[in-house]
Amino acid sequence: MNIPTSLKPMTYEEWIAANPGIEQTEQEDCVACKGRGTTECWPCRQDVDCEECGETGVVNSARQQYEEQRKRDEAMLKKYMARIEQQVAA
Repeated sequence: MNIPTSLKPMTYEEWIAANPGIEQTEQEDCVACKGRGTTECWPCRQDVDCEECGETGVVNSARQQYEEQRKRDEAMLKKYMARIEQQVAA
């Protein structure tokens, strides 16, 4: 069985090229910080820089779609690799 040892996700630029119908210029308020650029730290109740938008308060909707897709793909890959490892160990 040939098991891939490292898979690398598409870059944002590669993803845009593979999805030509995505509008790149549209910007919208960041959902995480509601356009403020900061979010509240739950335990300490202080404002911290928003990691989702890089403190800008806005997100490029195409980039946000890319990041969400990448997170889903990474989760699926982890499940797949765990299943393969179980099969090899058996």
